[in-house]
Amino acid sequence: MRIEATLLLAAVFLLICPNHAPSQQLNQDPSAKTDALVEAAEKGDAKSQCELAKTYLDKRNDRQSLAEAVRWFGKAADQGFAEAQDWIGALYDAGLGVSRNYIEASRWYRTAAENGNLSAQVNLGFMYQQGRNNPQSVLGLNGELLVWPDDGGGVFLQDYSQAAKWYRMAAEQGSSFAQSSLGWMYFEGRGIDNDSVLATGWFLKAAEQGDISAQCILGAIYVEGKGVPQDYAQAHMWLNLCASATQGKKRDMAVKLQEEIARQMIPQQIADAQRLAKQFDARYAQIAGNGPHVAGKGVTPPVILVDPKPVYTEQARKARAQGIVLTQCIVRKDGTVSRCKVIRELGYGLDESAINTIMARWRFKPGTLNGEPVDVLALIETSFRLY
Repeated sequence: MRIEATLLLAAVFLLICPNHAPSQQLNQDPSAKTDALVEAAEKGDAKSQCELAKTYLDKRNDRQSLAEAVRWFGKAADQGFAEAQDWIGALYDAGLGVSRNYIEASRWYRTAAENGNLSAQVNLGFMYQQGRNNPQSVLGLNGELLVWPDDGGGVFLQDYSQAAKWYRMAAEQGSSFAQSSLGWMYFEGRGIDNDSVLATGWFLKAAEQGDISAQCILGAIYVEGKGVPQDYAQAHMWLNLCASATQGKKRDMAVKLQEEIARQMIPQQIADAQRLAKQFDARYAQIAGNGPHVAGKGVTPPVILVDPKPVYTEQARKARAQGIVLTQCIVRKDGTVSRCKVIRELGYGLDESAINTIMARWRFKPGTLNGEPVDVLALIETSFRLY
């Protein structure tokens, strides 16, 4: 089985305030900036070495450029630069420029994670959550059975207790993906004791950052009163946000549940729920910044740098399911991904597999405005094929 993924050109852009005045960027000679980066890298500056490696990774279809990317990442990593250590882990994880090796990937991720790198903590947690090339099907976080073909990277066994450890570190640093994942682990009692109160707390932190999955879960939690007092106004608000940010079956389920509880609410409760939703939208807009912006007028789209394969589910394999999952995600100015929602479903657990892999493992060269990185709302197409 083979899974190919391509990025569709971004349609809408979310502007982030630049660190330098636009006029400075417009007047800067790009070649002079590159020359200065090379000079600093050759003098041994680890950050410059890491940034130079990314410029080579931008030409990842060229074998020589990939080799240079690995070389410069290695130089920075050997100096203890955590971001470069995380990138080396990602290259081994994806088999990009080096032979795929999950033990080496985990070793570099762990080194970077212990040095406080947020991305590495998320990636290591995700590796332990799913495992790699498990000898048999394993249970995924959402209850789905995951099937790994032998992709030559070796065996890395699933370990939920280790996943919880690294997700907690990332969650405490503010990763919404880790917060939502940790919430699920507390909710299901995977690798840690079941605790609906702690689960709800982590879901709330993720939801407040705009995590769509957490928002949908909170709607159901407040309906049932599991881990929190039953509150139809809160449930209505979160289900409203969930429905407005999703499509297909997930949206239909949110709308149906919202309509059911609305019949049990008095008009004042519904008005309170609508007010809460507006207040959340205002808070989130303040956090997210200005935008969104349409592509063009000085804005460049993001470029995929690392895109490891999502895993097939047992359900999809048995059904011989193939096709495309289309998602809409924000590619952040640091090249990571957040707030993904499914635009075109495939089902059989493949939608969740695509989103989780994109958010946890993919890396991008961010879009820019006047030379400064910006957050970009992009359409990402993931194709699942059985061969």
